[in-house]
Amino acid sequence: MDTFTFLVMVFLMWMLLQSGQTWLVWVIAAIMVVTMRSISGTIMVLAVVGVLYYLTVGGLTELIPFAVLGLVIAALALGIGGKPEQPEYYSPDMGGYGGMLGGVEGGY
Repeated sequence: MDTFTFLVMVFLMWMLLQSGQTWLVWVIAAIMVVTMRSISGTIMVLAVVGVLYYLTVGGLTELIPFAVLGLVIAALALGIGGKPEQPEYYSPDMGGYGGMLGGVEGGY
């Protein structure tokens, strides 16, 4: 999950908790956990749900912007915002057939 997706998820959950739609928050959390490939991302989604729910139910809504900032910093520290590496299309050990010329070595 990249950082932008994480921020959209956090703000969407924040808005839904403010409007009282807690079931939609759990639906978003379930979708994010199912589509994620890392355990740290899953932990961060559950942390977001827990922190936002605790602050909303406890009446501490003025602390939510600071909690969101802290959650984003924690997500960046866990490496959620890292870019996935793209594999090489042409490996260098294909015997001359992996280059841009496609097997034609040395010209015509």
